[in-house]
Amino acid sequence: MSIAQSNSVVATDKYDIECYPQPFDPTAHKILFIDGLEENSNVTIMGTDGTFINALNAKGRVVSWDGKDINGNLVANGAYIVVGSSATTKGGAVGKFAVLRK
Repeated sequence: MSIAQSNSVVATDKYDIECYPQPFDPTAHKILFIDGLEENSNVTIMGTDGTFINALNAKGRVVSWDGKDINGNLVANGAYIVVGSSATTKGGAVGKFAVLRK
């Protein structure tokens, strides 16, 4: 007997971005889930001032992020913006989440 786990969940037909857990503590939770994505989404994470943090690609509805910037450093406490866009469906949406490290 074996158990398999996957983030490959069928994409939604309309963006409805939700990030969890909220607030996110990358030292305790390890993974932030970005849910409600359309097919073949490009996901950009940025600071509220527009500073680029990281980019992810999602084939299905959910993608996970480890709380690190493009250089591999854990991000600081604060509010962050998630932008999802799909070249396949031409859709897009914005979400937000908070990072609160203890």
